[in-house]
Amino acid sequence: MIKVRRLSSNAKLPTKKASDSVCLQLYSAHDVTVPSHGKALVQTDLEMEVPFSTFGRIVNKPGLSVDNEIDVYSPIIEHSGNVGVVLYNHGDNDFIVATGGCVAQLVVEQAVIVQVREGSCVYS
Repeated sequence: MIKVRRLSSNAKLPTKKASDSVCLQLYSAHDVTVPSHGKALVQTDLEMEVPFSTFGRIVNKPGLSVDNEIDVYSPIIEHSGNVGVVLYNHGDNDFIVATGGCVAQLVVEQAVIVQVREGSCVYS
């Protein structure tokens, strides 16, 4: 279970395309223009907290990548403020993101919690 809090009335909760989908769809809370050969931050206006020993990874939405030459910078979410998605536009035309438009996917992955200990390493 992911805890999610809306930060504005434009925020749209993440959704799944199907009940057995691994990815959650993330949506823009504002109109944003991603300039040609540039980047822009798209805010979801959502605050999220993933379960202990997991992390969320924001990944490309295949349709945006293939059809519009848009890539997503993949930040990691553990406990977040306003979740933002950085979109890179590799195309020759500006890309318009409308409020409520799906901009990326969120995958929640299991993590190993490790501790750091100083000492000799096998590879040194």
